[in-house]
Amino acid sequence: HQLLGATIFTGLKGPTTPETPRSYGSIENENNPIPTVEGHRYATQYHLWALGVGAVISGYFFGWQTLLGGGWGGAILTLGFVTILYTCLTMSIAEIASALPRAGGPYLFALESMGPAAAFIVGLAETVKVINTCAVVVVGIGEYLSPYLGINPVLIWAIFFGFFVTLNVYGSNASFRFQLLSTILSIAFLCVFFVAAVPQADFHRYAIGHHWFANG
Repeated sequence: HQLLGATIFTGLKGPTTPETPRSYGSIENENNPIPTVEGHRYATQYHLWALGVGAVISGYFFGWQTLLGGGWGGAILTLGFVTILYTCLTMSIAEIASALPRAGGPYLFALESMGPAAAFIVGLAETVKVINTCAVVVVGIGEYLSPYLGINPVLIWAIFFGFFVTLNVYGSNASFRFQLLSTILSIAFLCVFFVAAVPQADFHRYAIGHHWFANG
C-alpha cells in the first residue's frame, strides 16, 4: 500500500529547480539538482477510496474484533482516542504530500524535513514494516484456506506472494484496479454475512459480557 500510495504524488510539481537547491545537500545541490518532472497519475478518487477502505476491512478479517475484550466502554474510549490520532495523522500527511515535488512516501517526508540520515532510518523501518505486513497477510490467508483446500499453508503463501509480486511488477494501474475490485468484493461479502447472521443472533450465547468495561 505504501508503494501504491507513493505513486499518487508523482504528478505534483514543486520548487525543486537549479535556482532553488535543497538545503540538506547530499541528495541534490546547486551542482547536482534533481529536476521536477510531470508524471502520470494512475490513481483516481475511487482508487484512493479503495486503498484506504480495503486496508481497514482486511483488518477486520484478521481479528481486530478482539478489541471488544475490553468491554463496550473500552472499545468506545479506544475508538475516540484512535480517531483523534488518525485525524491528526491524515491532516499531516495530506499537507506534507501536497507540498512535496516528488513521490517517495515516508522516506521523502523524512528526507525533506530531517535530512538523508533520518530518511535512511525511516526507509529501513518502512522496509521492515512492509515485509512484516506481507508475512502477516499471507499467513492469515493460509490459515483461512488451508483447512478447506487440504493443502500445505506454505504453498498458499508462495502462491499469493507470487501473485501480488507479479501484479505490482505489471504496473500501478493494474494494482489500483485490483485493489478497487477486492475492496468492492470485501464489502459485498461483509453485507452478505451481516444479513445472513441476523437470524442467528443470540446475545446470551455469543456476547462477551454485559459490562461496559472488562472488570465491570
